[in-house]
Amino acid sequence: MAKIRTIAPVGQIRGSIGGSTYSQNRYGVYIRARSIPTVVHTEATEKIRNAFTWATKAWRNLEPEVKSAWNLYAENNKVYDNFGEQQVLSGHGMYVKVNAMLQALTGNILELPPTKATPGAVPDYVMEVGNNDTEEISTVSIKFDVPWPTEMADYCCDIRIALVDSFGRRIQSNMWRFLCIATPSFTPTTIMLNNDMVNAGLTHIEGKVVWLRIRLFNFKEGTWGPWDTVEADTKVEYPINIVNP
Repeated sequence: MAKIRTIAPVGQIRGSIGGSTYSQNRYGVYIRARSIPTVVHTEATEKIRNAFTWATKAWRNLEPEVKSAWNLYAENNKVYDNFGEQQVLSGHGMYVKVNAMLQALTGNILELPPTKATPGAVPDYVMEVGNNDTEEISTVSIKFDVPWPTEMADYCCDIRIALVDSFGRRIQSNMWRFLCIATPSFTPTTIMLNNDMVNAGLTHIEGKVVWLRIRLFNFKEGTWGPWDTVEADTKVEYPINIVNP
């Protein structure tokens, strides 16, 4: 909250109002755009950061022939960046990328590169925001068009979330935050996100538009598919509360 001392026209003002931050230097009062920290500290993100550090150190202890295998795997398996474009990593980069997430999410590691094909696109789905006027709670869910295929038994969904104030806003890469790793229920084929949103501190987001970013993750091979992005067509009107699965 900004603190203002009024002496014509404005004597002192410090703090933030809306999207502006007021401060003062030797030349007087000035205004700058309000900055919001992009580093999010949650239990999930801390696990991934720790796993990233661990994987970087573990690479140094690999035998030369194992490093060569990872170099070859990286050359033959491009990855997608934040803009959806493919790029080629080094063997070291691929080893860290695969094992950091795998170790953080499952506790497993791969000394040798994956042997199976990487996951494809996310199956057809819709993201739904439900506003219950009676109970005054909102729910967010993902519903797939068809049952989860048996050949995708080793796959789960890596889900990221972004929140904005208005529809159609362009999402920047630093707005995405990790939400959860989830597998749909078989009947119905749905992922309820309320519990994960509450755990992430996203309880009171009334008036926000939810964006989700989803990709398939093979939790045994440590590989992933391309991102798919979806915007809700309804704003959240009530608090997000814990719901039964």
